[in-house]
Amino acid sequence: MRSGKTKRNNEAHDVGPASKVIKLETKDLKPVIKIEPIIKGDTIKKELPLQGKPYFHNSNNSKLDECLEGKNTIKKDTSFNYSNNCHMLNNYSEPDKTIQDIKAISSRLFKSYMEKENFCEEKDWLVMEVPFQKILKFLETDGFKSKGAEKGLGKDFVLKLTEMIPKAGALEIPLVLKILRQTYTKLVHLRKIIREEFIVLLKGVIKVGEAPGWVSNLLGLVASIIKGLEVPLKIEHVLFFQGILLPLHKVHNLSTFHAQLISCTTFFIKKDPELCHSAVGFLRELWSNVEADTQMILLDEIRDIACLLNDEVSNCRSIVTSIFVLIADCFSTCDSQKVLEKSLYFWSKTGPEKLLREKIHIIMPIVFQSVRGLTKSSDSLIVGLAYNVLKILMDTDPQLFKQLRIRK
Repeated sequence: MRSGKTKRNNEAHDVGPASKVIKLETKDLKPVIKIEPIIKGDTIKKELPLQGKPYFHNSNNSKLDECLEGKNTIKKDTSFNYSNNCHMLNNYSEPDKTIQDIKAISSRLFKSYMEKENFCEEKDWLVMEVPFQKILKFLETDGFKSKGAEKGLGKDFVLKLTEMIPKAGALEIPLVLKILRQTYTKLVHLRKIIREEFIVLLKGVIKVGEAPGWVSNLLGLVASIIKGLEVPLKIEHVLFFQGILLPLHKVHNLSTFHAQLISCTTFFIKKDPELCHSAVGFLRELWSNVEADTQMILLDEIRDIACLLNDEVSNCRSIVTSIFVLIADCFSTCDSQKVLEKSLYFWSKTGPEKLLREKIHIIMPIVFQSVRGLTKSSDSLIVGLAYNVLKILMDTDPQLFKQLRIRK
C-alpha cells in the first residue's frame, strides 16, 4: 500500500517532454486558515491562528505580514479609504467638479481627524497625507481662481482646517499651513476669517503662557501675511500687533518661536515705523520681569528695531534714549555675565551703525561712563569688548569722545 502511494507521488513529479503541465491560478486555491474577528470597542482585531503561511502570500506587503502574524490591529476608520477615493481629484480640468469632490472628501477627512485625541502617529498620517496633497495641488492650480472655487470652498472649510492646527504634529502641520496659505492668497473673501482664527489660536497660547510646537510654524505664516499687507495699515492690523504679537513675548518658552516673532514685529515696523514706540515701550517694561536668557533674546529684537529707526519716526529721540539707557544699565548694573557680553556685542558690525552715526550726540553721553567703567573689570573678555565699544565711539565722533573723556 505504501509502495503504491510512493509510486504515484513519483509519477506526479516526473514531468517528461510529453507531459501536460497544468497551470493553477492562485485564486482557485483556498488556504486553510481560520479568521476569527473579535470586536472590542471601536477596533477589530484579526487573530490568525496559523500553522503556516499560504504559499501565495506576498511577503512585500508589510501590513499583510503583520495581520498574518496576528500583530496588527486595524481601526474602524473611514480614512483608510481616502487614498483609494482620491483618484477623483486627479482631473483639474473641471474646477467646479473638483471643488465638489474636495468638499466631499474633506468633510470626511476633517471628521476622521478631529475624532482622534492624538493624531500624531506616522502610520495614521501616511494614510491621510494623500488627500491633503491632492487638495494642495489643486489650490496651486490656476483653476482655483474660478468663481466656482470661491463659492465651493467657504468659511466651513477654513474653520475645519484651522481646528486641526492645535492637534497637528510635526508631520502634518507644514502641509496644513501650506493649504491655508494658498487659500489666503487666492480667496480674498476668506482672508479676514483666517486672520480671526489665527488670533483665537494665539490668544489661547498667551492665556496658557506656554507655546506648543506649532506656534513657530504658524508665526512663520503670519509673517508672510504681514509682509504682504498694504499701507497704511488698518486699525485691526495695528491692534493685532499691540494685542497679540507683543504679549506673546511673555510666554515662558519664548526661545522656541522668537525668530518668527521677530520677523512679524520687524515687518510691521517697516510698514508703520510709528509702531516702534509701542514695541520699545513694551520690551522695556518686560525687561525687569524676565530671566537672563529671555533678556538676551530681547536684546536681539531691540537691536533689530534700532536698525529700523530713522528720522521719519515721530519723536525718534525718545526711542533712541530709551534703548540706550537700557544698554547703559546692562553695562553698569547687570548681574548676568551673559547679558553683559550680549549688550557689548550690540555694537558689532551687524548692529545699528546708521543710527549710531546719525544719533551719536544722543547715544555717546548716555553710555560713555558705563563703558569706561568696564575697562577696569577683572574679566579680560569684558575688558576687550569694552575697549572695542570705546573705539567705535571715538571713530564715530572724535571731538565728542574727547570732551566726554576729560570729564570727571
